[in-house]
Amino acid sequence: LSHGDSVTQSLPSDIRTEGDAVTLTCTYDTTFSSYTLLWYRQHQGSQPEFILLKDTYGNEHKANFVQDRFSMELQTSKKFTSLTIARFQLSDVAVYYCTFRESTVMISSLTPVQNLP
Repeated sequence: LSHGDSVTQSLPSDIRTEGDAVTLTCTYDTTFSSYTLLWYRQHQGSQPEFILLKDTYGNEHKANFVQDRFSMELQTSKKFTSLTIARFQLSDVAVYYCTFRESTVMISSLTPVQNLP
């Protein structure tokens, strides 16, 4: 993060049970014009694990385990993101992290190659 950039996560204030939907929220402030918001989780005794990302270009990437239970919302105008876990399971118990990074656009070009006989 550069000077003036920040991320603030809020914790749910109510108790949920297995099978409920759980939504985690995060607000941020950044000086970057293009950026990517990411969600990670960390089970006790394990390394952080990537869940989802969305960027200001509309791109989205999900971890293989995500399937249809995890979804992410990104509202760039409000500088807000949320992670919703549908049908919460005991295996979802972890510490969840929201973070962002500056987005970079990679442009590649293809040059035709003439096949020689």
